[in-house]
Amino acid sequence: MRQATITLTALGDAHLRFPFSQELVDDLKAQIPAHCRAWTPQTKTWWIAASFVNLAARLAEGYFDVEHIDAPQARQRAYTAPPPRPLHPDPFATLHLLPSAPPELIEAAARSLAKLFHPDLKPEHEKALATAKMAQINRAVEDLRRRRGVA
Repeated sequence: MRQATITLTALGDAHLRFPFSQELVDDLKAQIPAHCRAWTPQTKTWWIAASFVNLAARLAEGYFDVEHIDAPQARQRAYTAPPPRPLHPDPFATLHLLPSAPPELIEAAARSLAKLFHPDLKPEHEKALATAKMAQINRAVEDLRRRRGVA
């Protein structure tokens, strides 16, 4: 079996490196929230938040032999945080619309996305991500209503 490595940092989070596996990437994206993981193209590693290190290790063990590294040299390395993610992404981008979209189209896009991402329509293992996506969609619609004075 091929090898993957999980390197723990001084802050308790980890860097996960493995040969390309789309299945593992899909599992990481499905089970670890976006704000708790980030792909770092320079080092070709996944940054995993401390609270999800054990889950990432279990996922990786399903595809690879995993080597856990908690060496002093790994702890002394300079920590580079993943790039910051915007707290509130552009509401038009969230709804996949142009800024010139009329209010009717905004409401229709919100309804369509709600049908796709509503947590009640998802299996149990996808509910957390669907809930986060629905919150993002609702924030975007509220923001656009406020901007246009519809409230």
